[in-house]
Amino acid sequence: MSFSEYLREQRFNSGEMYARMAQAGSDPMLSPGQVAAILLVDRRTVRRWAMDDGKFGKPTLTEGGHLRIRWSALKAYLEAQTPQPAE
Repeated sequence: MSFSEYLREQRFNSGEMYARMAQAGSDPMLSPGQVAAILLVDRRTVRRWAMDDGKFGKPTLTEGGHLRIRWSALKAYLEAQTPQPAE
């Protein structure tokens, strides 16, 4: 298995886990590192996208000032990025 195949598999497994949690009725809060693992980007990129660009809706900060992103916001972002099939 190549490294890129490994990364794709890890991304799929992470996404599936959060999707199952969302189906169970919760909307998990993800850290920038968790989102970065799903999107295959650096966590600093996720922070910049969330704080500056608003790609994941309104950012949520914990009492300690840590960024969290809702699974539903990440899912909406991914769905918007997915090309629609031509009719």
